[in-house]
Amino acid sequence: MGGAAAATAATIQLWSPWAESPDAIATYTLPSGAECELRLGNVNGSDPEAVRAVRDLYRAASIDALLTQETIDETIAQLRTEESTWMNDDGSTEAAGYGTVHYSADSEYDSAVNRILTNTLSSELARQGIDGSESNLRYDGEGNCPGADW
Repeated sequence: MGGAAAATAATIQLWSPWAESPDAIATYTLPSGAECELRLGNVNGSDPEAVRAVRDLYRAASIDALLTQETIDETIAQLRTEESTWMNDDGSTEAAGYGTVHYSADSEYDSAVNRILTNTLSSELARQGIDGSESNLRYDGEGNCPGADW
């Protein structure tokens, strides 16, 4: 009985209270085949219009349309041009990312998804003339990717 309970608990995601009713949910499959669910929300800030703009974007956006394979591939190509470092337990650093021993296709894909969603939000705020830093905007994402190869 204890083993079955432990196995069940390991497969159930316990979401933060805000993520129980998120503004948006993105689902996608990592290169390893692991299925991911990313919940977006918990939007706060000092400017009600900025908060509304973020919530409206999350609620209205077609996340699947944003996360096309072409866009993912383009974003991964961009990520591979950027410097990435790995911090060792002793505090030293070394190169990380594509082509290194620290590379993870799942991690790279997940980073691309997050970059696409962040860039989409930034573009929408700019289109509306909203400066997120002046609005003290804060929003969260919480994900679950059981079986991912991080």
